[in-house]
Amino acid sequence: MKTNKKYTLLILLFTTQTIPIAFFGHAVPAIMRDKGLSLEAIGWFQMALAPYGFSFLWAPVVDKYGRTYFRWVNISTLLYAVFIFPLIFFGFDNMVPLTILVALAVISMTTQDLAVDAFAIRSLSDGEKSIGNGMQSGGAYFGFLIGGGVLLMVYNAIGWSACILILCVLIVLPLYYTLKYSKHSTKDNSASSISLKDIFSYFKVKEFLRWIVMLLVIKTPLEIVFQFLRPLLIDKGYRLEQVGFMFGIITMSFAMAGGFLAGLFLKKKSERIKLITAITGSVIAIGFALLMAEYKALPYSAYLLFCSIIGFACGWKAMVVFHIAMNKVRAGKEATDYSFQSFLGSVLFMPMLPISGMLADRYGYTLLFSLMVFFSLIIFVMVILLSKARLTQPAHD
Repeated sequence: MKTNKKYTLLILLFTTQTIPIAFFGHAVPAIMRDKGLSLEAIGWFQMALAPYGFSFLWAPVVDKYGRTYFRWVNISTLLYAVFIFPLIFFGFDNMVPLTILVALAVISMTTQDLAVDAFAIRSLSDGEKSIGNGMQSGGAYFGFLIGGGVLLMVYNAIGWSACILILCVLIVLPLYYTLKYSKHSTKDNSASSISLKDIFSYFKVKEFLRWIVMLLVIKTPLEIVFQFLRPLLIDKGYRLEQVGFMFGIITMSFAMAGGFLAGLFLKKKSERIKLITAITGSVIAIGFALLMAEYKALPYSAYLLFCSIIGFACGWKAMVVFHIAMNKVRAGKEATDYSFQSFLGSVLFMPMLPISGMLADRYGYTLLFSLMVFFSLIIFVMVILLSKARLTQPAHD
């Protein structure tokens, strides 16, 4: 498959698989806050997204079975839509079935994501991966723009049922292309003997140990701030449409730009430089979020500027993490190793979501964001110390 076609297909897949998750993970919390639900309730609802972090448990199945990765994509795409469609009949007064269906949809989405990531790792050459990772980050944030921005802006006008129908249509869009190009995602036989124990043998690869330590913490501070940015804007008195524009359009647009530009400018840089730029951007972005939380009379233009900076830093950081993680896989275990890294990146983040919600409810956003600044500075020191040794080396068992 030609490089341009690979890039186009990947950005389509990364975008469409992200749109529903963006709606449930970004637009719905703002809608819930607008309806008067507590930050703690929002934090617990977001635990429905937790299966994304545990996809490594079924990643060996994706690596081992099936002749092509796109066969997995096709099946999981259909299931993704099947679990989301019944949400038409449930609202926020039926949180248990709603949360269960969202969790099942997330499981389907993560299976699709496993296969797409493995296809990207195998099909992109070393020279193509940096740009590919930029498109991965940019495509994901474009999905956030649509699901967490556009749909939030029009939510009051079109309602819950119409949003769910739109999600279902967008989910199945890539099927035409994944069916057409299925032969280009053929696997080799190197994964024929992979099993669940191969997940944990990842820790035995000495070249990966420093990266594992970094991965456990580097995503958490900025992601926590990112998750609570929408409720903060609601609490500042902005309407859903305004929050949809500020967060869903402005923040996500700059996140897309951050991902694409990181892929371009960091293409030939060392992992050390990439990590330093990522955590520096996180510290700066969380600092601006702290200003948003602390000051009550900021002009609208200031919120737009701060959202832009936060979004750009998120996109830049995502590209760096994607790129290093893509180089941290073993032959024949691409989906397994990549998804396990995603899990490691969520080990701290997922339990901190409800805890952060309780802290923000009881003590305010200022305390929460201040703690995230302090956490980021600790990570910065870790980056400096741990990245003195080369983080990325050829993998072997």
